[in-house]
Amino acid sequence: MKIKHISIKNFRSIVECDFEFNDLLALVGENNNGKSNIIDAIEMLLVKNKANNDYDFYDKSKNIEIEILFNKLTDFERTKLTNYLDNDDFILKKEFIYEAKENGESDSKSIMYYVKNGETNKTKAQNIFAGETLPEFYKVPAVKELKDETKIATTTYFGKFLDLLFESDDYDFENLDNLLDQINTELKRNDEDAPLRKGAKEVEGVMCEQFKDCYLKFEVDTLKRKGLISQMEIFANDGCNTPLSNKGHGTQRAFIFSILLLYAQKLNKKLQNTDGKDKKDIIIAIEEPEIYLHPHQQRIIYNLFKKLIGTETEQIQIIYTTHSSFMINIGDYKYLGLVTKNSIVEGTKVTQCIEDIFDGDDREEFKMVCQFDPERNEMFFADKIILCEGDTEKYSLPIIFDKLGINLIDKRISMVECGSKSIIPLFQKVLNKFNEKEGKFDYYVFYDLDIPPKKYKDEKHKQELIKEAEQINKTIDDLMMDDDKKFIFSPDFERYLSLDIGEDSKPYKARKKILELEKDLPKEIVQFIKKYF
Repeated sequence: MKIKHISIKNFRSIVECDFEFNDLLALVGENNNGKSNIIDAIEMLLVKNKANNDYDFYDKSKNIEIEILFNKLTDFERTKLTNYLDNDDFILKKEFIYEAKENGESDSKSIMYYVKNGETNKTKAQNIFAGETLPEFYKVPAVKELKDETKIATTTYFGKFLDLLFESDDYDFENLDNLLDQINTELKRNDEDAPLRKGAKEVEGVMCEQFKDCYLKFEVDTLKRKGLISQMEIFANDGCNTPLSNKGHGTQRAFIFSILLLYAQKLNKKLQNTDGKDKKDIIIAIEEPEIYLHPHQQRIIYNLFKKLIGTETEQIQIIYTTHSSFMINIGDYKYLGLVTKNSIVEGTKVTQCIEDIFDGDDREEFKMVCQFDPERNEMFFADKIILCEGDTEKYSLPIIFDKLGINLIDKRISMVECGSKSIIPLFQKVLNKFNEKEGKFDYYVFYDLDIPPKKYKDEKHKQELIKEAEQINKTIDDLMMDDDKKFIFSPDFERYLSLDIGEDSKPYKARKKILELEKDLPKEIVQFIKKYF
């Protein structure tokens, strides 16, 4: 099964929030907007039976309510949950109830429900899943000590991974098992010459001088495969062979990711070979996976996430919080959840665009334009967005703003070069779609009117250019959510500012000319910029 939809009420900064859960979901938003609270709420339903403390309740007079709709159940899951299904979906709900003790301390309890035909039915957790059907949930906090994660314990990802490794038929353990049998036989010898027997007798002799009839026996637990490595230390050789715990935090974090993702793959392979069970959904929640990673490594991690969710045999869903433009891609707009908290009363909200916006050539062109471009992705972290045509405007407009005393960085304004004027509508469509629900993006468009000079050698070609320009201009205008938030350079950027720069090296020449500009800027653009920025 996979998570399809989540609803959260009265949890920390969340008053009421619901959103779709894609196979990959990147939560983007400013600090203290509630991104981590969303991840913790999922953990509350799937893992916890009590609230962490009274601060988990936005309003202590109300219950915390967390509801998850699962779909895409496997045959095994559908059989196990037949009596609980709502059509082909499984809806699980958990409420946490605040309780105040007489001594002034706080406590809580939880109640589990399943929802069927619109009715909420109380149930016990073991009646629903008993560890077999619900997804496994794993969380990697923003700060996690490697020494804690690499302990050989059933509570760590590494311990779980080793369990699967030493139980797997993929490895030939015959020689190791034979050696272990010999060692265990030797350790359990009880004849007079057995080392442990002789050692116990020696100590026993001394003790009996002090305590009459006190007899000793040394016993050793049977050695098993996994027990051999309880004292294991992990080394990494990147030119210098040293313990992994001595490496940089980026390398350590990459190891944790690797173990977790490999564990998910091995778990599903194991389940497919036992008792007719199907593969199990794994939900991986990561806070700020970009921490300690350089930009190129961040791109690799993002592509690895996409690869994992694209592999049907693994049934992995990944949710993560991020502040990095390298960990998102505007071309993958369906994977984005924009987290906002406009006020404490309104609480945390998630804005998404889960519908197809483009088809055919538009889809492919937009993906191509957006691929591996963190500067364009920065728009999702900005307070205001400026869409412009190309490099000439991208490098020149900031100079104009600076001349007017407006620093784009200080104002959190993102300048997005769309590649050409014909691509601007594609960016508008994405922003408009996100704006349908919350009005998250405050964007502006700067573009050329693109009317050719009066004297043009080829009149027919001139009319074709005029018609093409008018068509694109109309498309941009029709998509504007606020018609006043556009500025048109007439007839184009260079001629509007009287820049004699020709066609070669336009971005560099335009920037240089504007820096050297001694006369005043045209009043229309000055008024527009001062009004909105």
